[in-house]
Amino acid sequence: KVVGFSWAQRRLAMQHDRKTAPAALERAEEAAVAQAGNVSLYINATSKLFPPRELQRGVSVQSVLASCTNIFTVLPDKLALDDRERLFERSRPVSAIDSFVSHAWRSDGNRKWMALALHEVGLLPVAVAIFACLAMSCLQRAVELPGNVRTLMVADNPTVLLASPWEYLAGLLAAVASAFLLLAMQQRIYFVDAACIHQANRALKTTGIRHLAGYVAMSQRLLVLWDEHYFDRLWCVYELATFSAIHPNKPVIFLPLRSAIATFVTVALEAIAFGMIVVFHILLFDGDMPGSLQGPALLGQGWWETEALLLFLVFVFVIGFGYFLICIGATMFGADMALQRVALQKHLESFDVRAAGCYSAADRVEIYAAIGSMYAQNGMDGLDAFNQMVRTALKDEVLQRLHHGDRTTLPYSTLLLVMLPLVCLQFGFINAALRETSAFSQALCFVLIAVATFAVVPSVVAMAFDRGVRLARSSNQPDLPTFASQARLAIAWAAVRGATEMLLTSLSAFFLLCMMDFPEVVGLSQMPRALLLAFACLFCITWLCMARCTFWPRADHTSADKLWQGRGRGGDGGNVAVEIE
Repeated sequence: KVVGFSWAQRRLAMQHDRKTAPAALERAEEAAVAQAGNVSLYINATSKLFPPRELQRGVSVQSVLASCTNIFTVLPDKLALDDRERLFERSRPVSAIDSFVSHAWRSDGNRKWMALALHEVGLLPVAVAIFACLAMSCLQRAVELPGNVRTLMVADNPTVLLASPWEYLAGLLAAVASAFLLLAMQQRIYFVDAACIHQANRALKTTGIRHLAGYVAMSQRLLVLWDEHYFDRLWCVYELATFSAIHPNKPVIFLPLRSAIATFVTVALEAIAFGMIVVFHILLFDGDMPGSLQGPALLGQGWWETEALLLFLVFVFVIGFGYFLICIGATMFGADMALQRVALQKHLESFDVRAAGCYSAADRVEIYAAIGSMYAQNGMDGLDAFNQMVRTALKDEVLQRLHHGDRTTLPYSTLLLVMLPLVCLQFGFINAALRETSAFSQALCFVLIAVATFAVVPSVVAMAFDRGVRLARSSNQPDLPTFASQARLAIAWAAVRGATEMLLTSLSAFFLLCMMDFPEVVGLSQMPRALLLAFACLFCITWLCMARCTFWPRADHTSADKLWQGRGRGGDGGNVAVEIE
C-alpha cells in the first residue's frame, strides 16, 4: 500500500466539497484535473483514500487542551507501552475532522499547546473580563466588600474617589476561568497524529501512517503550528501539500509558536504590573471617609494641596514606566516577527522537498511518490512542480498574510487579548474609582474607557509593534539577540515614543475627568458640560479614526485573498486560502 488516492476517489472527495463550497467547485475541479495526470501510474486500483473505518479517529479539543498531560510534550516513540495505549484511548471514532493539526515534533510542546489554546478561546476572555468587572462594580453598590478605601479629593468638595481591588481581580479571574471552561467544553475534533494513530501496535501504526492522506481529506481546515522547524520536516511538507491538493479552497491557518509564548508572557507580566499599580493607588489613599479602610496615611492631611505636584510626578512616572515596558515589549515582538518573516522568506525561496528531513527512508520514498503524483503535470516532475509551488505561490500568499501594505501586521484580536490585564484595570479599577461621583461623570468615564480599550491602546501598541518591524527590516541582522545588541538605542527610542503617546492620551482623559468634578486639581474653574462633552467627542472621534486607519486602512488588501484564484498548480501556483493568527 502506498499513501495516496486514485482519480475516482479524488472526484468523490470533490463531490463531498460540492456540498460545502459550491461556488468554488469548478475552480477546484479544474485544478484537480490539472494535477491528476499521472496518478494512475502510481496508485493501484485497490488503494483507498480514506483509512479503514475502525481507524478513522479524532481527538476532541477538550482532550488535547484541557487534559492534565500535554499531548505534544514527548515524542510517542519515547513513551512506555502503557502510556502509548492510554494516548490512543484519548481519541475516538469519528466520521469527519474539523482541524488537522500539522506540526513538527522538534518544536516545543508547551508552545504548541499555547498556540492552539489562544486559537480556540479567541476573544471570549476579554468579553467575560469586561462583564465581570462591571458586574462586580454593580454588586458593590449593593453589598460592599471589605478592603475599599475612600478619600476626599479636594477639601470642601463632596467628590469622593474609591480605591477597590475587587473589580480588577474579578475581571482577571473570570477571564482565566472562562478560557479554561471553554476549552473543557469544546468538542470540536482535531486530528493529532500522536493520539489518532495507534502508537503501540506496529501494524495499526503503519496502516494509519499510510492513510494519512485520508485523514487530511476528512479535515475541514489545516492548522499549521509554525516555527523554524516546520518546513524542515518532510511529513509536515507532505501534509501541507496533500491538504492543498485535496482541499484547494479550504483554509490553511498558520499559528506562529513564538507569538503564542510572547502573548502568554506579556499577559502574565501585565497582570503583575497593573496589580502593583492597583496596590500603589490603595496605599496612596488616606481612607479619611467614615466606614472605609484606613490606609497607611502616607501623605497626611491636606496632601492634595501641599504635595500635589510631587504626587502627580510620581503617578506619571509609575504609569509612564509601565507604558514604556509595554511598548518596548511590543517593539521587540515586532522585530522578532519581522526577522521570522525574513527567515521564512529565505527558507521558502530555497525550499527543496528532497532536502527535508525524515526519520524513515521508507516513509521518504512513499511521500515522494505521493507528492509526485499529485503535482506532476505537462511533463514536469511532480517534486519539481511542488518545489516551484512552494517557492512562488505559497511563499507569496503566506508573506502577504504576514504583511498587508500599510495595515499593521499585528491582528486586532491578538492585541485585545494581549491587553487583557489593561482591560481589567480600565473597566475595573478606574471605572470603580468614580462610582460615587455624578452620573454624568460616570457615563463619560465609561465612554472614555471604552475608547481607550478598543481604540487608543491597540493603536499605540500596534504602532510600537510596527516600529520594531521597520527597525528589524533595516538592520539586516540574522536573529533577535544580535538585533537587540546592535539596535539598543533605536529600540529604547521607539519605546519612549510609544510610551509618550500613551501617557499623553491618558493625561488628556484624566484632565477631562478632573474638569467634571474637581477642576481645582488642574487649576481650572468649573467648565460647562457642553464644552466638556465637545472635548470628549473630539478625543473619541480622533482615536476611533486612528484605529480605523491603523487596522482597516482600506479594502484593497483583500485582493491578497484572490492571489491564487484562477491559477493552476505547478509553476503557475495554486488556489489555497492561507491565514495567519
